[in-house]
Amino acid sequence: GILFLNRGRGGGLNVGEIWDVYTTGHEIRDPDTGEILGVEEFKVGQIRITQVLPKFSKAEPVRPGAQIPVGAICRRAAGADAPKPTEGSGSKRTHKPSW
Repeated sequence: GILFLNRGRGGGLNVGEIWDVYTTGHEIRDPDTGEILGVEEFKVGQIRITQVLPKFSKAEPVRPGAQIPVGAICRRAAGADAPKPTEGSGSKRTHKPSW
């Protein structure tokens, strides 16, 4: 039930914020140039930031029991009412404990 994010203080996260969680799919390529234009993303859930530490942060799924995959991409939820900043920290990827 605890998720670890690879951003700590100063990274743009605040306790109580809601973040959307995405997994990635196929690369999208330009058919003419072969250039990678982006990657498909699929929203798989939401997390709430529970603690911001110096080098990482902790979060929990908004929906209890939700399966949040390791390596998922996290972005601040659009339109979510964020609390006033008390601790700063940003996040891109989730990590589950290795124990």
